[in-house]
Amino acid sequence: MNPLDPLLRACLTNPALKARLIAEPKKVLAEHGLKVPPGVTIKVVENTPQIFHVVLPVSTSSDLDDSELESAAGGWHVGGSASGRVHPPTCG
Repeated sequence: MNPLDPLLRACLTNPALKARLIAEPKKVLAEHGLKVPPGVTIKVVENTPQIFHVVLPVSTSSDLDDSELESAAGGWHVGGSASGRVHPPTCG
């Protein structure tokens, strides 16, 4: 399961939480146990019937292993079982 799923589901029924996630994503993620590494900027956008956002993965110069490919296809992942650290996917 994607570690963001519970938060994103909560945003569907809680407009105030959704507005906060859009306005101050790092703070809301931290409140939900998801740590963002220093120097990483989080931008939350919302699809509409007229606008659909496509996110390109980070380009790297090395080949990806299976876990990296899975992360790139599935979105964010949490590194380490107890770290609670959020990492953006990478793609080569």
